[in-house]
Amino acid sequence: MGPGVGERHPDRLGDGGAPFTVPAPDFTLRSLRANAVLRWEWRPGSTFFVVWQQNRDNDVTDGNLRFGPDVGALFNGGASRNVLAVKASYWLSW
Repeated sequence: MGPGVGERHPDRLGDGGAPFTVPAPDFTLRSLRANAVLRWEWRPGSTFFVVWQQNRDNDVTDGNLRFGPDVGALFNGGASRNVLAVKASYWLSW
């Protein structure tokens, strides 16, 4: 049985043999991570933080890189996960 389409057979030892097979890179993984931080200091040492994070990703099995359509697919078809964190600290002076 011969090698599959797009498979690679590296020869690490240089003796003409192929000790392992690497499958064809026939996928595209798209990922975008965004962070925004708002920091407000209302008194010296007392701060308020709001942090927002969004992760988007999806993949396809065609293995072609097309920048415009891939970025568009992240916003139109990709699932997103949003995280919102709030933190306040207050300096007590005795």
